[in-house]
Amino acid sequence: MNLLGLFNRKPKSQPVTTKDLREMEQRMSTKLSELAGALTTVNEQIEKAAKEITDAIKKLEDQLANGEISEAAEEALAALKTKVQKLDDLNPDVPA
Repeated sequence: MNLLGLFNRKPKSQPVTTKDLREMEQRMSTKLSELAGALTTVNEQIEKAAKEITDAIKKLEDQLANGEISEAAEEALAALKTKVQKLDDLNPDVPA
């Protein structure tokens, strides 16, 4: 198994040195920084999508409360809420 590309070097016949450990530490630190950046980007995208979905649901609920949407739109709203719940369920909430 190649953990994040950290062990791409050919095996040495000599013992591991402090320099080897420092180089490995640097590679690990770089990979973790890259991962943190990627996670931040994905998190921002999820937050944006969640806001857009929440806004769409609110708009449809307001229209429904005012009798402004059709039965088909009401069914679409229910389906959208079901999909949102499935997405929410992918990451279980931490018990309070």
